[in-house]
Amino acid sequence: MRSRAPDAVSAWMRFTDFIAAATDLGMPTGFLQEIGADYTIVMGDKDAILPRIDMLILRRDTLGAVDELSPDLPFGERSAIYTLYHEATHAWLDLHADASPVAGVIADGEAHYTDAPLTDGRATSDAHRLFQEAAGDYVGSRMAHWWAALADLAVAAATGTLTEARRAAIASAYEAAQSETVFGYSPEGGLLGIGAAQVETERPAPDELRAFLDCVLLEGKVPSGFAAVPAFARFSAGSGR
Repeated sequence: MRSRAPDAVSAWMRFTDFIAAATDLGMPTGFLQEIGADYTIVMGDKDAILPRIDMLILRRDTLGAVDELSPDLPFGERSAIYTLYHEATHAWLDLHADASPVAGVIADGEAHYTDAPLTDGRATSDAHRLFQEAAGDYVGSRMAHWWAALADLAVAAATGTLTEARRAAIASAYEAAQSETVFGYSPEGGLLGIGAAQVETERPAPDELRAFLDCVLLEGKVPSGFAAVPAFARFSAGSGR
């Protein structure tokens, strides 16, 4: 485990506290634990990673939104969960970039996104970055949809409004959201990356990439089918807290 400078302790402690709370709620956290052990985690003015020095930067607002994970009293966690899982995906891919099978996943992903069409009619000029953003967006989005469904279930249960119809509506919304297949953007224009626009791709993520991320990073805990999500099972119609 890396030694940590004093100014990084608060961010690292809040990150590890988030991991502990997320684990209790049934969220996939194994790869987050790797990041907590091998990356320096600091607070800054943006959410990003600096792979050359193994540093994860998180905004105070991002960490603050997940200081107390409580699905039956949601407080802006969804966006922060997306960001944490998105950036942690970048960090994890960086940690394992030279090892099998991750090196092959990255190579195949970059090949898949070479010349991928963008929503502005152009083709990407940066397949490497598009692959990275597609992977991060996929993991972050699936966790954000997972959290949204959990919060809807928990709030409905806490308020006595979790009817069969309400549960079915939550399930339908979850499955519709998790059916999305297009993820990621390509930075285009600007000078040396400064002022570049984030232009989304139109190319779906490859099945192999999604299957790998589902299994390895998401640990099989975030399936597309609502009924298959272990954390949702305790919320039956008419259930309370």
